[in-house]
Amino acid sequence: MWCRDCGQRPDLTRREYEILRAHSDEIVRVTRATTLVELGAGTSSKTRSLLDSFTAGGGRIRFVPIDVSATVLAESAETIARDFPTAAVHPIVGDFNEPIAALPGRPGERLVILLGGTIGNFADRERDAFLTRIRSGLGHGDHFLLGADLVKSPSRLVRAYDDSAGVTAEFNRNLIEVLRTELDAEGLYVDDFQHVVRWNPVKHRIEMWLRARRDITRP
Repeated sequence: MWCRDCGQRPDLTRREYEILRAHSDEIVRVTRATTLVELGAGTSSKTRSLLDSFTAGGGRIRFVPIDVSATVLAESAETIARDFPTAAVHPIVGDFNEPIAALPGRPGERLVILLGGTIGNFADRERDAFLTRIRSGLGHGDHFLLGADLVKSPSRLVRAYDDSAGVTAEFNRNLIEVLRTELDAEGLYVDDFQHVVRWNPVKHRIEMWLRARRDITRP
């Protein structure tokens, strides 16, 4: 598992909120979009700044959030539809990293967004393939808004992903618990694995590993 600079840290999230609040009106004016497609939408909390601008003065927008979590997506879509009455919300359950048959909305009037620095989680080939798919799906006049983070100092990143509270370690080691329960794996235990964090200076990214503390063999 690796992460160039995962996008859910408080500093990045806060800064992205600030940028969107400051420039949403300009984004709406430049794109003149009638359909807003959010990839990896989650709760769409930051997207509300854009929705505020799109719906200002009774403006209308078709909002298409895409996410793998049906539960989160349904709850979020219901909330947004309630809070933005002039937005037509059409959620899609799916993995945005998989090929999409066709982007929703009329070509030339679409704004596709990927926020949160998620692009930094892609390996080089995955990122190239993803951006190629997005480009092939966009029509003349469509727009793509991408949130990306700057590379921080290695020491700062290592501290963030090898935090003293062990939050990231617990999250990553939970993968072992998922494997154990979902695959009925015998002799596989979370405590048998150590959370290891490394900075890769060549690719400018954090890499996280689970290192076995003992030999792991099938019973």
